[in-house]
Amino acid sequence: MNITSTSLLKASYSHRWALLIGVNEYSDPAISILKVCAGDVRAIHDLLVANDYKSDHVKLLLSPGASAQLPTRAEILSAVTSIAQTADEDDFLLFYFSGHGIAKEGEAFLLPSDVRYTALSDTAVSLSRIKKIVQDSPAKAKVIIMDACHSGAKIGKNALGMTEEFMRRVFSEAEGLAILSSCKEEQVSWEWSEKGQSVFTYYLLEGLQGKADFRSKGFVTVSDINQYVTDKVKTWALEHNRVQVPTLKYTV
Repeated sequence: MNITSTSLLKASYSHRWALLIGVNEYSDPAISILKVCAGDVRAIHDLLVANDYKSDHVKLLLSPGASAQLPTRAEILSAVTSIAQTADEDDFLLFYFSGHGIAKEGEAFLLPSDVRYTALSDTAVSLSRIKKIVQDSPAKAKVIIMDACHSGAKIGKNALGMTEEFMRRVFSEAEGLAILSSCKEEQVSWEWSEKGQSVFTYYLLEGLQGKADFRSKGFVTVSDINQYVTDKVKTWALEHNRVQVPTLKYTV
Protein backbone atom coordinates (compact mmCIF):
# COMPACT_ATOMS: atom_id res chain seq x y z
CA MET A 1 0.00 0.00 0.00
CA ASN A 2 1.20 3.49 -0.84
CA ILE A 3 0.04 5.59 2.07
CA THR A 4 -0.05 8.75 -0.05
CA SER A 5 -3.14 7.32 -1.77
CA THR A 6 -4.97 6.83 1.53
CA SER A 7 -8.37 8.52 1.33
CA LEU A 8 -9.70 10.22 4.43
CA LEU A 9 -13.31 10.12 3.21
CA LYS A 10 -14.47 8.10 0.20
CA ALA A 11 -12.55 4.81 0.16
CA SER A 12 -13.03 1.06 0.10
CA TYR A 13 -12.18 0.19 3.69
CA SER A 14 -14.22 -2.35 5.62
CA HIS A 15 -14.56 0.12 8.49
CA ARG A 16 -13.30 3.60 9.28
CA TRP A 17 -12.49 4.60 12.84
CA ALA A 18 -11.65 8.00 14.29
CA LEU A 19 -10.62 9.44 17.64
CA LEU A 20 -11.10 13.22 17.70
CA ILE A 21 -9.69 15.27 20.59
CA GLY A 22 -10.21 18.99 21.19
CA VAL A 23 -8.90 20.81 24.27
CA ASN A 24 -9.91 24.42 24.88
CA GLU A 25 -9.78 24.45 28.67
CA TYR A 26 -7.10 23.21 31.03
CA SER A 27 -7.46 22.67 34.77
CA ASP A 28 -3.93 23.97 35.39
CA PRO A 29 -4.14 27.80 35.52
CA ALA A 30 -0.55 28.01 34.23
CA ILE A 31 -1.77 26.84 30.80
CA SER A 32 -3.73 29.29 28.70
CA ILE A 33 -7.24 28.62 27.45
CA LEU A 34 -7.77 28.15 23.71
CA LYS A 35 -10.89 29.20 21.82
CA VAL A 36 -11.51 27.04 18.76
CA CYS A 37 -10.23 23.50 19.40
CA ALA A 38 -13.52 21.96 20.55
CA GLY A 39 -15.37 23.61 17.66
CA ASP A 40 -12.78 22.36 15.18
CA VAL A 41 -13.27 18.82 16.42
CA ARG A 42 -17.06 19.00 16.24
CA ALA A 43 -16.79 20.23 12.65
CA ILE A 44 -14.47 17.36 11.73
CA HIS A 45 -16.86 14.92 13.42
CA ASP A 46 -19.86 16.23 11.48
CA LEU A 47 -17.99 15.99 8.19
CA LEU A 48 -16.89 12.40 8.83
CA VAL A 49 -20.37 11.26 9.82
CA ALA A 50 -21.83 12.99 6.74
CA ASN A 51 -19.40 10.94 4.67
CA ASP A 52 -20.47 7.53 5.92
CA TYR A 53 -18.36 7.14 9.04
CA LYS A 54 -20.59 5.29 11.48
CA SER A 55 -21.31 7.55 14.43
CA ASP A 56 -20.36 4.82 16.89
CA HIS A 57 -16.98 4.46 15.14
CA VAL A 58 -16.10 8.13 15.81
CA LYS A 59 -15.19 8.97 19.41
CA LEU A 60 -15.12 12.52 20.74
CA LEU A 61 -13.08 13.81 23.69
CA LEU A 62 -13.75 17.51 24.28
CA SER A 63 -13.00 20.22 26.82
CA PRO A 64 -15.39 21.78 27.54
CA GLY A 65 -17.65 18.87 26.68
CA ALA A 66 -21.18 18.67 28.00
CA SER A 67 -22.06 15.74 25.74
CA ALA A 68 -18.62 14.15 25.38
CA GLN A 69 -16.01 12.67 27.64
CA LEU A 70 -13.29 15.01 28.81
CA PRO A 71 -9.87 14.65 27.12
CA THR A 72 -7.99 13.68 30.25
CA ARG A 73 -4.75 11.74 29.97
CA ALA A 74 -6.41 8.51 31.06
CA GLU A 75 -9.33 8.93 28.64
CA ILE A 76 -7.05 9.72 25.68
CA LEU A 77 -4.82 6.71 26.27
CA SER A 78 -7.76 4.42 26.94
CA ALA A 79 -9.66 5.59 23.85
CA VAL A 80 -6.73 5.40 21.41
CA THR A 81 -5.78 1.93 22.68
CA SER A 82 -9.35 0.68 22.37
CA ILE A 83 -9.95 2.04 18.88
CA ALA A 84 -6.53 0.93 17.59
CA GLN A 85 -7.02 -2.62 18.84
CA THR A 86 -10.61 -2.77 17.56
CA ALA A 87 -9.65 -1.88 13.97
CA ASP A 88 -9.03 -4.80 11.60
CA GLU A 89 -6.51 -5.18 8.80
CA ASP A 90 -8.87 -3.84 6.14
CA ASP A 91 -9.80 -0.75 8.17
CA PHE A 92 -8.79 2.92 8.31
CA LEU A 93 -7.77 4.65 11.56
CA LEU A 94 -7.65 8.44 12.16
CA PHE A 95 -6.27 10.21 15.25
CA TYR A 96 -6.94 13.97 15.31
CA PHE A 97 -5.77 16.29 18.09
CA SER A 98 -6.38 20.02 18.51
CA GLY A 99 -4.84 21.71 21.54
CA HIS A 100 -1.48 22.54 23.09
CA GLY A 101 1.67 20.57 22.31
CA ILE A 102 5.08 20.96 23.89
CA ALA A 103 8.54 19.36 23.92
CA LYS A 104 10.49 18.91 27.13
CA GLU A 105 13.60 16.94 27.99
CA GLY A 106 13.77 15.32 24.56
CA GLU A 107 10.14 14.21 24.48
CA ALA A 108 7.10 15.62 22.65
CA PHE A 109 3.83 15.80 24.54
CA LEU A 110 0.20 16.54 23.74
CA LEU A 111 -1.46 18.34 26.64
CA PRO A 112 -4.69 16.78 27.97
CA SER A 113 -7.21 18.78 29.94
CA ASP A 114 -5.90 17.57 33.31
CA VAL A 115 -2.18 18.09 32.60
CA ARG A 116 0.06 19.65 35.24
CA TYR A 117 2.87 21.69 33.72
CA THR A 118 5.20 21.00 36.66
CA ALA A 119 4.79 17.23 36.11
CA LEU A 120 4.59 16.86 32.33
CA SER A 121 6.09 13.39 32.07
CA ASP A 122 3.48 12.04 34.50
CA THR A 123 0.41 14.00 33.40
CA ALA A 124 0.84 14.80 29.68
CA VAL A 125 0.40 12.35 26.80
CA SER A 126 3.65 11.25 25.23
CA LEU A 127 3.47 11.53 21.45
CA SER A 128 5.78 8.55 21.07
CA ARG A 129 3.27 6.47 23.02
CA ILE A 130 0.40 7.59 20.78
CA LYS A 131 2.42 6.74 17.67
CA LYS A 132 3.32 3.31 19.06
CA ILE A 133 -0.31 2.50 19.84
CA VAL A 134 -1.45 3.63 16.38
CA GLN A 135 1.42 1.84 14.61
CA ASP A 136 0.63 -1.41 16.40
CA SER A 137 -2.97 -1.35 15.17
CA PRO A 138 -3.70 -3.93 12.45
CA ALA A 139 -5.53 -1.24 10.43
CA LYS A 140 -4.47 -1.01 6.79
CA ALA A 141 -4.16 2.78 6.82
CA LYS A 142 -3.33 5.01 9.78
CA VAL A 143 -3.27 8.81 9.85
CA ILE A 144 -2.39 11.24 12.67
CA ILE A 145 -3.40 14.90 12.27
CA MET A 146 -2.25 17.46 14.82
CA ASP A 147 -3.39 21.06 15.04
CA ALA A 148 -1.29 22.01 18.04
CA CYS A 149 0.22 25.15 19.60
CA HIS A 150 -2.42 27.72 18.66
CA SER A 151 -1.67 31.41 18.52
CA GLY A 152 -1.88 33.08 21.91
CA ALA A 153 -1.04 29.83 23.66
CA LYS A 154 0.97 30.63 26.74
CA ILE A 155 2.41 28.70 29.60
CA GLY A 156 3.25 31.19 32.30
CA LYS A 157 4.30 34.32 30.41
CA ASN A 158 6.09 32.65 27.50
CA ALA A 159 4.35 32.40 24.14
CA LEU A 160 4.87 28.98 22.59
CA GLY A 161 5.54 28.18 18.98
CA MET A 162 5.96 24.66 17.62
CA THR A 163 9.48 24.03 18.87
CA GLU A 164 12.09 22.35 16.71
CA GLU A 165 12.39 19.54 19.25
CA PHE A 166 8.62 19.00 19.24
CA MET A 167 8.55 18.74 15.45
CA ARG A 168 11.53 16.38 15.39
CA ARG A 169 9.75 14.11 17.82
CA VAL A 170 6.50 14.34 15.86
CA PHE A 171 8.12 12.90 12.77
CA SER A 172 10.61 10.45 14.29
CA GLU A 173 9.94 6.73 14.03
CA ALA A 174 6.78 7.22 11.99
CA GLU A 175 6.95 3.95 10.03
CA GLY A 176 3.62 2.76 8.69
CA LEU A 177 1.52 5.88 9.01
CA ALA A 178 1.04 9.45 7.81
CA ILE A 179 1.43 12.41 10.16
CA LEU A 180 0.09 15.81 9.12
CA SER A 181 0.98 18.70 11.41
CA SER A 182 -0.39 22.24 11.30
CA CYS A 183 2.94 24.08 11.25
CA LYS A 184 6.71 23.83 11.20
CA GLU A 185 9.05 24.27 14.13
CA GLU A 186 9.16 27.67 15.83
CA GLN A 187 5.76 28.51 14.33
CA VAL A 188 2.31 28.79 15.86
CA SER A 189 -0.95 27.37 14.53
CA TRP A 190 -3.09 30.48 14.21
CA GLU A 191 -6.68 30.84 15.29
CA TRP A 192 -9.02 32.57 12.81
CA SER A 193 -11.44 34.47 15.01
CA GLU A 194 -13.70 35.55 12.14
CA LYS A 195 -14.28 31.90 11.19
CA GLY A 196 -14.35 30.54 14.73
CA GLN A 197 -11.78 27.89 13.78
CA SER A 198 -8.06 27.48 13.43
CA VAL A 199 -6.72 28.42 10.00
CA PHE A 200 -5.38 24.89 9.52
CA THR A 201 -8.64 23.12 10.36
CA TYR A 202 -10.71 25.59 8.33
CA TYR A 203 -8.81 24.67 5.17
CA LEU A 204 -8.60 21.01 6.17
CA LEU A 205 -12.40 20.88 6.25
CA GLU A 206 -12.65 22.80 2.98
CA GLY A 207 -10.24 20.42 1.30
CA LEU A 208 -11.96 17.31 2.63
CA GLN A 209 -15.28 18.53 1.28
CA GLY A 210 -13.88 18.26 -2.25
CA LYS A 211 -11.71 21.25 -3.01
CA ALA A 212 -8.56 19.14 -2.59
CA ASP A 213 -9.76 16.58 -5.17
CA PHE A 214 -7.57 18.07 -7.89
CA ARG A 215 -8.15 15.34 -10.49
CA SER A 216 -11.87 14.72 -9.87
CA LYS A 217 -11.23 11.23 -8.49
CA GLY A 218 -14.24 11.31 -6.21
CA PHE A 219 -12.08 11.12 -3.08
CA VAL A 220 -9.35 13.08 -1.32
CA THR A 221 -5.97 11.59 -0.42
CA VAL A 222 -3.56 12.55 2.33
CA SER A 223 -1.17 14.04 -0.22
CA ASP A 224 -4.07 15.98 -1.81
CA ILE A 225 -4.95 17.44 1.58
CA ASN A 226 -1.35 18.32 2.31
CA GLN A 227 -0.99 20.14 -1.01
CA TYR A 228 -4.29 22.02 -0.62
CA VAL A 229 -3.98 22.95 3.06
CA THR A 230 -0.32 23.96 2.78
CA ASP A 231 -1.02 26.30 -0.14
CA LYS A 232 -4.07 27.87 1.51
CA VAL A 233 -2.49 28.28 4.95
CA LYS A 234 0.69 29.80 3.53
CA THR A 235 -1.38 32.25 1.47
CA TRP A 236 -3.50 33.21 4.51
CA ALA A 237 -0.37 33.69 6.61
CA LEU A 238 1.20 35.94 3.99
CA GLU A 239 -1.94 38.07 3.73
CA HIS A 240 -2.06 38.47 7.52
CA ASN A 241 1.68 39.03 8.04
CA ARG A 242 2.09 35.67 9.75
CA VAL A 243 4.20 32.60 9.11
CA GLN A 244 2.66 29.11 9.15
CA VAL A 245 3.57 26.12 6.96
CA PRO A 246 1.83 22.74 7.49
CA THR A 247 4.02 19.65 7.23
CA LEU A 248 3.45 16.04 6.18
CA LYS A 249 5.52 12.92 6.69
CA TYR A 250 4.47 9.47 5.58
CA THR A 251 6.35 6.21 5.68
CA VAL A 252 5.40 2.64 4.88
